[in-house]
Amino acid sequence: MARFVDVFKKDCIFYVICFLCSLINIVTLMSMGFKENIKVLSYSQNLDLALGTTILTYLIYKLVKMVLELEPRPLKRIALGFAKVWQNIHVFLNAFCLITATSMFLSTYSSVKALIPIVNEFKYDNSFYLIDKYLFMGHLPHDVIGSVIDGPYFYSFINLLYNVWFLIVWGALIYFCLHNEHKVRMKYLITCVLCWFFIGNIAATFFSSAGPVYIYLIDNSKTMYLPLIEKMIGYNDFLIEVDYPVKIWALGTQDMLWDSYINNKHTLGSGISAMPSMHVSMSVLFALGASQVSRLIGYIAWVYCFFIYIGSFMLGWHYAVDGLVSVPLTLILWKFASFLVDKSTKESVESGEFSKGVQFETVK
Repeated sequence: MARFVDVFKKDCIFYVICFLCSLINIVTLMSMGFKENIKVLSYSQNLDLALGTTILTYLIYKLVKMVLELEPRPLKRIALGFAKVWQNIHVFLNAFCLITATSMFLSTYSSVKALIPIVNEFKYDNSFYLIDKYLFMGHLPHDVIGSVIDGPYFYSFINLLYNVWFLIVWGALIYFCLHNEHKVRMKYLITCVLCWFFIGNIAATFFSSAGPVYIYLIDNSKTMYLPLIEKMIGYNDFLIEVDYPVKIWALGTQDMLWDSYINNKHTLGSGISAMPSMHVSMSVLFALGASQVSRLIGYIAWVYCFFIYIGSFMLGWHYAVDGLVSVPLTLILWKFASFLVDKSTKESVESGEFSKGVQFETVK
């Protein structure tokens, strides 16, 4: 227990930031008369299922890997792995606390996001459409990319990468909660919370916009993105006809979110907001974090980030400018988090709070 307390104390700066961001969201909603919309445990209620699925998936992966490597006693190796987990139980307890705090903050984030069009109605879509046309010399960005590469299989591939994003964000959160280096762990987690708060809540409310696929539904005179929607529907019909495993799932998700919006349903993950793009923001953060771990993985992560940016407007979720705004904001928040962590670490070392005994091995 003493080792857990030591690690927990080292990560206190994260809990403080999580608490402050959550408190600001809650107070803001209460002051605006949306007390009944405040949710603090929306994601926590699914945490046990998510963690259980993650652990089971990891165990299956390790078992299959050992079988393929012709390991003579795979079950014994797994048992030894559990013994190592028990030896580092303080690491996992701390990671559970970090994940729980993050999930509680994200619940307040979702509460705010769902109310963005009520607090500040969608009014910047046309402006971002015009900015996109200016940036791409009179053309829409999806048309420019479509002139180089297009077709149902390309859209299927982009949609697959876009959906995998959820698994990567969750996997990265688990990984960095367990990371052995305090500074790397804190930089990633603090930036993560700050991005969701400043970019996903504050900036999204200030620049309230629905996105290309919804602009016609908001204003029937805005038909500029109907050809993109019709193309995606046609490609999806083709993929269904040939029984291709990966469809354009974005279409169904977009319909679900619009239904939640017009019927005022505040379900888990609901809420429409285009500017800035959190998909791009979290992809940039993943690339920054991955680069701290491995140069090769970092390069791969930046390539993935590029595809997420392309997918953000090819699938009609965002305007191209949404991602262009997310990138510098995420980089600024990463620098700010690095400053906070370096400063707090320096002060803790000078005060003698840190000791070598709280360092732990990354469990593999």
